[in-house]
Amino acid sequence: MAKIKWVFFDCMETIIEVKKVPDQRLYALWAFWGSKIENFWNGFSEFFDEYMIATRMLEEKYGPYKEYGLEERFDLIVSRLPGVETVQQVKILSRKLQGNYWVNYKKNCYVKKELPRVLRFIQENFSLGIVSNFKKPGGVRELLETHELISFFSFLVTSIGMGWKKPHPKIYEEALKKAGAKPDEVVFVGDNFSCDYSGPKELGMKSILLDRENRYENMQSRISCIEELSGIFSQVIGENKKG
Repeated sequence: MAKIKWVFFDCMETIIEVKKVPDQRLYALWAFWGSKIENFWNGFSEFFDEYMIATRMLEEKYGPYKEYGLEERFDLIVSRLPGVETVQQVKILSRKLQGNYWVNYKKNCYVKKELPRVLRFIQENFSLGIVSNFKKPGGVRELLETHELISFFSFLVTSIGMGWKKPHPKIYEEALKKAGAKPDEVVFVGDNFSCDYSGPKELGMKSILLDRENRYENMQSRISCIEELSGIFSQVIGENKKG
């Protein structure tokens, strides 16, 4: 059996916590209120309708696994406004929505005080990487830098950076390539069953599901909080030494 050399982490709601779990309505609200262009729509309800129309159009265009960026979504919303006809007009208004969205997104993020200690313990014996679905270019790096976590990770692979999102095999394969690792040398940790557990497992990685709400109580490879990783990786270290 191969020794574990790498630990790949999901980012959002695994490494970076959120005060409130966002849905599409909250994402739209973060872009709209405070953008200073609210008067272009007849209230938030109309803006949200346009937000969802744009989302559906892009999902039809790209399918379930190809990634697109925030800029394209907001460009599309703005381009549907009456009287907005030039690329320059679209970009100016879109940037206001994007900037406002990102300010509010970051306000919703925090890191548990125990996390650096857990990552430091794991990093003493394994190399760490991030594999994340994220629509803002550079967004994951900025969040990790803001919360002083970037130094723990040898590489970042994001869906917007490489064009495919979890659980498509290509994003995991890109991470394995960056790590120079074989699937059976990797443990993947994350909070989403299909993206962070079954997806990596299908490629031959070991997976640990962060199951805070105890939806999968009968699973063996699960944890209910990030602090439990210290105990799990103590066992992995022991297994590596035996191997």
